Amino acid sequence: MSRIVRYVGAMTLACFCATTLSIVQTDAATRKGEIHHMLADIYDRQNRVHDAMTEYDQLLKITPGDAEAHYNFGKFLLRQKENKFAAGQLKQATSLDGSHPEYWAQLGNALLLTKDYNGAIDAFSKGGPACAVPLQNARQYVQQMKDIEHYNKQIKQQQQQQDQ
Repeated sequence: MSRIVRYVGAMTLACFCATTLSIVQTDAATRKGEIHHMLADIYDRQNRVHDAMTEYDQLLKITPGDAEAHYNFGKFLLRQKENKFAAGQLKQATSLDGSHPEYWAQLGNALLLTKDYNGAIDAFSKGGPACAVPLQNARQYVQQMKDIEHYNKQIKQQQQQQDQ
């Protein structure tokens, strides 16, 4: 019986130590991530683009599943006119946590800038009521683009008929 008690006691202690170590490591990673996030924000405000990019890179290596980190990096990339890369980060943010309308709104904006109009409409529609106006504007823009394309086809056909 004493062997069983010792074995169970040793296993309990081992599980406790493993759990404690896991919490300590998670907290250290979280703290490191917070430091990189703060530095990225500071460098961004100082217009130190390269340094901010380095900090975001380090942040996402430490916390790849952090939706807010991807969202903030996406916004940063939009300000740098890196629209395609911004859209990628914002897609990652929405796939990790789709409950934030502002994530969907920024993704929609990034997709508009990359001329992925249907993707933008889809993103805005997933953003709920907070994205109602951008969704309506995107739909109107797409319709105007279709109207212009149709009009240009008609003009081209008329020109071809006149040339014959």
